[in-house]
Amino acid sequence: MLCDAGLTAQERAPFTPIVKLVFGAGYNKTRLTEFASALKFAQRNTVPMGGLANLLAKHDRGLKAIVSAERRAKKLAAGIALSPASTDPRPRLRSARKRDLREFSGAGDEFVLLVGRREADGSVAIVGVVHGDAALTEKALRKADV
Repeated sequence: MLCDAGLTAQERAPFTPIVKLVFGAGYNKTRLTEFASALKFAQRNTVPMGGLANLLAKHDRGLKAIVSAERRAKKLAAGIALSPASTDPRPRLRSARKRDLREFSGAGDEFVLLVGRREADGSVAIVGVVHGDAALTEKALRKADV
């Protein structure tokens, strides 16, 4: 089928041609790469036939989480050290101390992007602040539910 479609498999990206067969070679390259990464993740984790949809549904952040996990695994397999930014912040934030709003008062930008953690009792604890990312703050402002 690959030959008939004019596609060739490459060792570094074996699932890309399969995804191109499904979506077409002209489909968005980023999405093709993400779908191919998800298939590689499924293969590496021996996801049973028909189980990929369930895997994606149960992961927080779905496809993006799977792609991120596959990229991490690929780096680790290649012996590439993960940067602190590429490690999962959740364990660190789960154990972070609860912060008081007064800690964020004072001079600075008009809007502050805070990170909250939902506690077992349903309350929300502020555990951090995002500094120096104006684009992320702007995106959060646009999505704020007020």
